Amino acid sequence: CGKTTLFNLILGRLYPDGGTINISSGVRLSTVAQEITDTESTVLNHVLYSDKDLKALYGELAQNPSGSRIAEIYDKLDTLGAHSAPARASAILGGLGFSDEDLHRKLKEFSGGWRVRASLAAALFAPSECLLLDEPTNHLDLETSIWLENCLEKLDKTLIIISHDRNILNRICDKIILVDETKLKVYTGNYDTYERTRALQTEQIIKDAQKYEETRKHLQSFVDRFRYKASKAKQAQSRLKMIERLGDAPKIPLERSIRFSFPCSEALDSYLFTMENVSCGYGDKT
Repeated sequence: CGKTTLFNLILGRLYPDGGTINISSGVRLSTVAQEITDTESTVLNHVLYSDKDLKALYGELAQNPSGSRIAEIYDKLDTLGAHSAPARASAILGGLGFSDEDLHRKLKEFSGGWRVRASLAAALFAPSECLLLDEPTNHLDLETSIWLENCLEKLDKTLIIISHDRNILNRICDKIILVDETKLKVYTGNYDTYERTRALQTEQIIKDAQKYEETRKHLQSFVDRFRYKASKAKQAQSRLKMIERLGDAPKIPLERSIRFSFPCSEALDSYLFTMENVSCGYGDKT
């Protein structure tokens, strides 16, 4: 349905073929970076420098500015809460599974999955009014997914989440946006509420479609019987106009379905494999 494409349009990575996308002045967007360019950076610095203002001020400090400018820089750093920034960044990284030792390792030492976690931490840390997350639990284990849900629940910002994880959609989201037939339709409530509401709407549309068809058939039957009968011609014309006014039949939503087919295998022995005198364990436990 183009959910990720919609995200890329909002973020300015893609441009629409028509229409405009308007984002209010001063609204900062944050999202998980698709690729980490500076893999020489430590995990902690990667998260800290997701705050662009913080990064710029630290960079300026490294250039040894004049005395008066240094005072201004430290004043701005104080306003940004720079003294607590490492602790806040470390807490997010810890929640996502990084150890204290990991924080000072370079990103290039980590696998792709752990780099995604580092990027997620950066998106959570970066100052923003709106956070866009595309399948945020994909690379997370159960414990870390639960931590993320708790973290997102406490954030005071707008979250737009693409996910197939019903838990996060039910716990975090209070609106569900259906992308269908090139339109966006908003449902209030979590995912379970959306499913119930949509099922009721579909049921009503089916009833309306049946009623429409019965009415149309009844009117058409009258027209077919009396169209060419002089005494009823005027009434038949009236019925034709009523049919025109009915317009198109209500469109019944079609739910996409997937069919799985498992071919029958040849007959197998009652046991696929047999093990005898087997033992296993770990350490000195057998």
